[in-house]
Amino acid sequence: MTSIIVLDTGVLGRAVHQNAAVRNPILTWVGSHVEKGNSFRVPEIADYELRRELIRSNFAQSITDLDALKVGLGYIPLDTPTMNEAAALWAIARQGGQPTAHDHALDGDVILCAQTIRLQNGHPNDSVVVATTNVGHLARFVAADLWQNI
Repeated sequence: MTSIIVLDTGVLGRAVHQNAAVRNPILTWVGSHVEKGNSFRVPEIADYELRRELIRSNFAQSITDLDALKVGLGYIPLDTPTMNEAAALWAIARQGGQPTAHDHALDGDVILCAQTIRLQNGHPNDSVVVATTNVGHLARFVAADLWQNI
């Protein structure tokens, strides 16, 4: 069974970081998984969360690198069914007394989870896991682990 690894914003940010000491371990890790036959996806919500900071900070090279990763690794665009799934997850989290963000926040975590759930539904024979720097909120809804553990 192959794995599809979904990159959370923190991991994606490291992959395009201007400092090679931050960037290279992630890129080496990605390369080792590709050699094993695993694949990666960049979810649109993670691209948005990272891109807005890169634009604000005027990190043009990192933006170029982010665009290249999306093409090279694969991209999960947002669509209406995904946003409907995210709304349901948002409600479930609040009904259970465990929100993943402030009540008025967009809540990128549930959107990322919805993108991952829909990806898994489309690839039932593959293992889908989110590579993250913070497992907490994500692991309630999807398989998630620290990138170093995957």
